Amino acid sequence: MVTAIVGLGVVAMLQLIAAGTASNTSGTELTIGMNLARSVREMTLGLRFTDPTTPTRWGLDSGESIASMNVDDVNDLDGSELSPPVDARRQRINDMSTWQQSISVCSVSPEWLTLDNMSKGSTDAVRVTTRILHHGKEVCRLSWLVFRTSAS
Repeated sequence: MVTAIVGLGVVAMLQLIAAGTASNTSGTELTIGMNLARSVREMTLGLRFTDPTTPTRWGLDSGESIASMNVDDVNDLDGSELSPPVDARRQRINDMSTWQQSISVCSVSPEWLTLDNMSKGSTDAVRVTTRILHHGKEVCRLSWLVFRTSAS
């Protein structure tokens, strides 16, 4: 009888440890994912709203490349799939090859920020959404708004 009770306690303890380990792994993934998403957000803070030489062009301009991360405005990032991911300084994080930053940029109405079926580049506001994937599975998603200012 004592052996059965102790055995049941050990099995319960092992299940508790397994659940704790799974929770720690999930929490670690979420923390890394949020940091990767915030890196993209911080990177966009240093970019212009539109390209100064071709302000009506959406996406990469001639000579720009996502692979080399020589982008100069926010809409250049639309459709980017960065694997390995990049940090806020646009440096590849090569030891994170199982992670991916997927970035989309869409124009939104400045008067109605949830309205996002606007034609690209037609408004003074965009929503940047970054999806972070680990082994192809979405870990987190972060969105923020960027507005045209008189300086951009």
